[in-house]
Amino acid sequence: MTEGSVQAVTCPSCGASVSLRGEGKNPLWVCSACKTLVDVSREPFRALSRAVEPPTELPPSPLQVGQVFYYHAHKYEIVGRVVYKSADGYLWQEWYLFSPKAKPLWLSEAEGEYYLFRGVSPPEQFSLSQVRQTGRFLSPAGTLLYMEEEGQATPVYFEGELPFLPNTESFFHYLDLYTEDGKVGYSVIWDEEEIEFYKGHIFQLPPSLQTSKGRKRTFPKKSSWVGVVTYMTGFYVVVALVGLIWVRHWPQNTRGIQVVAPLPASPPFRVERRDTLVIHSPWKVYAVKARIAPLVGALEDRGDLSVRLFRFPSEEVLLEGTAELTYERDCDEDGCSTVEVDSWEGELRLAAKDTFIVEVEAELHPEAVTSETRLEVYHDFFPLSPQRLLGFSVGGFFLLVGIMIVSVFFP
Repeated sequence: MTEGSVQAVTCPSCGASVSLRGEGKNPLWVCSACKTLVDVSREPFRALSRAVEPPTELPPSPLQVGQVFYYHAHKYEIVGRVVYKSADGYLWQEWYLFSPKAKPLWLSEAEGEYYLFRGVSPPEQFSLSQVRQTGRFLSPAGTLLYMEEEGQATPVYFEGELPFLPNTESFFHYLDLYTEDGKVGYSVIWDEEEIEFYKGHIFQLPPSLQTSKGRKRTFPKKSSWVGVVTYMTGFYVVVALVGLIWVRHWPQNTRGIQVVAPLPASPPFRVERRDTLVIHSPWKVYAVKARIAPLVGALEDRGDLSVRLFRFPSEEVLLEGTAELTYERDCDEDGCSTVEVDSWEGELRLAAKDTFIVEVEAELHPEAVTSETRLEVYHDFFPLSPQRLLGFSVGGFFLLVGIMIVSVFFP
């Protein structure tokens, strides 16, 4: 099966057909038509049971199966969901994320907070009994994590495609470990047969995932040629105003490396920086990036990088995030590929002239650091050149005309 391919299946209960995104790697599919749980691990496909409705006490979520976003330059799609209920009645959701070019991820949602997890091999020094006894664990990168919760839970609701077959007859055990600030953590899950280990960090939903489903259509359902002319005129007035503002306020001092800091010469390899950046630019979207390079060695876990941006002098938090510095090598029959993460990047909107404070913390594995390794923090704007302005204008014209024609003849 080729990369990015789909698997066509038919529900054995109602006959509905669908193309699965998991490339045949996920054994469970929940039919959206009749809510039947179907085992698609091998043919003939077998109906297992009917899915119950999600718990009524579950709070609404902006996430839904089918949404797409990008993470570390890889395209991920939400293809499944599981709702878990702990032994004491606590509910939370786990969203299964699939990418044809990267390892799958789990996005955990509970009480409005999100953590992104990926399955990893347990560290050699990890001892479940010792962690349960002491309540703490020292990661390979030298980060101290504390046991926040231990309990039992069982899945109560399934949706979409999932990488396991359901077992609602018994509880499984879980244990959560987090750093003192709660930004990085491990989740350990086990039952009588196996133990699973996940590493994750706090995750800020991208704008594409922050809108709830059921969004109303804002374009008029029925249009006239008067409406066509009105919308087109308004569009070009806006383009003209943007062009005039751009010419009068050409940005100055808008890009470049702002902070360069070497790492300590000896362990522990930990760096903390707090610097002030000043930017002059009208109405721009900025990319702010923190990078630690070069990193060496084929270590799966090279360390962690945290970034926070504050507005000066109010200390209002503008942007924050955490990146796991990882090195992964995947091999199949077509060869091997390497995915290396050495930076964190975020986007924010600034006023015409803004001053903000960037705070960076990094902790690295000793074997990943060389004498040339350093921290860089830099920013860049997304320029709207005259050529791009013309391209947007022409493209917007034809797009708007197409939308208007469809709206008039196919209301």
